[in-house]
Amino acid sequence: MTELSNDFDLLTQFVADRAEPAFAELVRRHVDHVYSAALRQTYRDTDAAEEVTQRVFILLASKATTLIDDPHLLLGGWLFNAVRYIARDVLRKEERRARHEQKAAEMAEHLRPARHAAAQPQDFQWKEMESELDDAMSTLPEKTRGVLVLRFFEGKTAREVGQQLGISEEAARKRVSRAVDELRDLFTRRGVVLSAAGLTESLTTLALTKAPAHLAASAASAATSSATATSAAATLTGTAIMASAKAKTAALVAAVLLLTGGAVTIGPKFFTPARQRTVTLAQAGPSISGTVRGPDGQPLANAQIVVGIPSRRAYAYDPGPRARVDGLTDAAGKFSVAKPPEPPYMLIIRADAGYAELSWKQLESTGTDIKLRPWGRIEGIAKQGNQSLPKATIRLWRVQNGDDPGERLVHHETETTTDASGKFVFPRVAPGEAWLYREVFPRRRGNHVGWQYLQVLPGQTAQLAIGGSGRAVAGRVDVPPEMAGFIKWTEDGKFTYNAEVRRDLPHIRAKHAPNETPEQYRAVEDAFGRTPEGKLYNQWMFGHDFVVNPDGTFVLHDLPPGKYKIMIRNFESIDEVNFSEDIARGEASFEIPASASAEPIDLGKITFTTLPRLPIGADAPDINVTTIDGKPWRLADHKGKVFVLVCWGAYGDRNEMASFTELARKYGNDPRIAILGCVSTETSDQARDYIKKLSLDFPHTSDTSLMNTYHNSWPSAAIIGRDGKIVQKHLSDETLKKYLALALGETPPATGKMTR
Repeated sequence: MTELSNDFDLLTQFVADRAEPAFAELVRRHVDHVYSAALRQTYRDTDAAEEVTQRVFILLASKATTLIDDPHLLLGGWLFNAVRYIARDVLRKEERRARHEQKAAEMAEHLRPARHAAAQPQDFQWKEMESELDDAMSTLPEKTRGVLVLRFFEGKTAREVGQQLGISEEAARKRVSRAVDELRDLFTRRGVVLSAAGLTESLTTLALTKAPAHLAASAASAATSSATATSAAATLTGTAIMASAKAKTAALVAAVLLLTGGAVTIGPKFFTPARQRTVTLAQAGPSISGTVRGPDGQPLANAQIVVGIPSRRAYAYDPGPRARVDGLTDAAGKFSVAKPPEPPYMLIIRADAGYAELSWKQLESTGTDIKLRPWGRIEGIAKQGNQSLPKATIRLWRVQNGDDPGERLVHHETETTTDASGKFVFPRVAPGEAWLYREVFPRRRGNHVGWQYLQVLPGQTAQLAIGGSGRAVAGRVDVPPEMAGFIKWTEDGKFTYNAEVRRDLPHIRAKHAPNETPEQYRAVEDAFGRTPEGKLYNQWMFGHDFVVNPDGTFVLHDLPPGKYKIMIRNFESIDEVNFSEDIARGEASFEIPASASAEPIDLGKITFTTLPRLPIGADAPDINVTTIDGKPWRLADHKGKVFVLVCWGAYGDRNEMASFTELARKYGNDPRIAILGCVSTETSDQARDYIKKLSLDFPHTSDTSLMNTYHNSWPSAAIIGRDGKIVQKHLSDETLKKYLALALGETPPATGKMTR
């Protein structure tokens, strides 16, 4: 064995010769990232994390014989996944132990935060990411997860990753960059919005916690102590460690008894079951205190209190072991949690008995004597035509948009799967609006069919069907031969597509008054949704997606009478800037009559047309606009300069704008560069407010036709060289720095994809 031996060789040597030094080397290499994942999974309980770490390596020893069947296995990814399963078992045991030793557990819970505080990462964004990291990683493809573990959890360089994978250093950089983008996308879907640069930095600096010095040796010894490393050995080892933890807890109680003269007085009971994690927004400063009552008006103990703020939303639906809880009510229903420094924020209360959601405005006006409303319930069936759909993914969501003052404060999203007969149940639903849909593509979220809108009443069960009625519509996309090379009906890859059908409806929305509270806004939306027009609009506001088969045929199912429009769009993925640009499009309109016929409607062929594109190296279109300050701005006046067109909208509180603020700070007065912002806002005054807030100190126009002229997405930038030709588009963060440096003739910084 040498230091240069790879994981597969070490594992093979261990299996062949029961070579303990080879296994010890494997443990040494991986113990830190296994322990780090175990800490996150056990909510930074160091005793439990050590137990999980030892059991993971015991499992590795027992599975080694089968693992060496795959010479391409990325062991770090396998270990990462093993942590999740073993941690769940440990947490379940902790729950059972807690029920039998409640007195000791209460004392430990009161003292535990002080012990954990020193180990808890201080980066605020990391705290938000940490609760989602392992769950998000587990949903990634095995190879993607393995690449991330190699780069960030094992701390390998791009060159070392390439050597491990048998590819070049540059190819390894690209693969890591793609993996980061996939992970970031999963974070975004879970309500954690951050740039890829921020994610990369956090993973690099905060994801790894050094394991205790003794742990590598003890884990290796425990795993190799038995020639077979059986599951019985794992159980015995786990039991021994848990016995040690019990002894520590007993010693803690004994010490408290001595200090208090034999009398233990326990204050307000904030006992948290072991599977939950209790954190605070801050340890000092103002607090929110109050009393929670059940629907019967009686004080409610052990209700979960969670505070949602824009950078860290609260979950309306408990996401399981990774749940974040800011506080619990005591036996008298009382609670106290840290108050955020400033609005907006939302307080949610979850309990078996019911749910409540209060904004900062509501808390100011009504106080904090809070009565829960009973959960609602949804029962349904998913069908396609007359066929039920088993094992279908059904998602529940509460739509919020940029006008909602409560947007990005509470995460109203959960999912379930239909049974063998297509039936599904959401047993706990927050009273109010709910949208349900069925996912179309199993590997790509954001594709949905069968949208249903309903309002769930407290304590009542709503019945609904997704699909199962209406007409079928069939058609075929006619792709001209010259497009056959780049029109592909695939879910992912360089060429992808999106196909959707929408109802041809008037664009109507609820009318809101200025400065509404979140509760007032929601009441107006609820009233709108109860009207026939509002319900229909809500049900079709996102359209319904459908699948195009490899031969271009498609079938739309279960469409009720009405007028419809079909839009099918093909995209080309530009890997470096992480953007998919439209390349072709097909459209059709049709109507389903109000008749009793069940015969499918045949649309025939839908002809595809290519879309105009502005390729790299093309001459930049001329610009002659008026700025929002009423001054003329012409591109011709800036010949010989590098020109940057920054396209954006009302994204004042989003991470995507940071690179443009940095651009203004660094190059706003640089004579070599001309910068023009193209901003989409409702009014010029609103644009000026955002420009000031974001420190975008360069001229701006509200002529948004420039975005189409330059075929540039937003928020992103396009760069035109001194020769007046397009250098690159869809730029932000690191790629903006790279191509700006290239256009200026400077050495670009090392970079990956665009980090939007």
